[in-house]
Amino acid sequence: MEEYHGLHPEPPKKEVRKIAWYHVQARHPAVRVKAHTCEGEPVVYELCAAAGLMHIRQTRREGDQTVIVETAWVRASEAFEMWAAILQGEAH
Repeated sequence: MEEYHGLHPEPPKKEVRKIAWYHVQARHPAVRVKAHTCEGEPVVYELCAAAGLMHIRQTRREGDQTVIVETAWVRASEAFEMWAAILQGEAH
């Protein structure tokens, strides 16, 4: 069986929506990753859920440094909307 590497977002469109990214805060001990983009890319996104809310985590690899940020924790409908925009190249 072939290993699953994750989704591949579309290249950014001409005009994209800027997402507000924040430093990671340990708000809940049991965050579940519901979906993720390809681990082989320099920027990886994870759709996360915990405590009845969802958020998106972004991991950027810059040389030997890793930077992790996340969106605000929001209702599922908002998180799914952001997730779809990222995957369609309409937000970053």
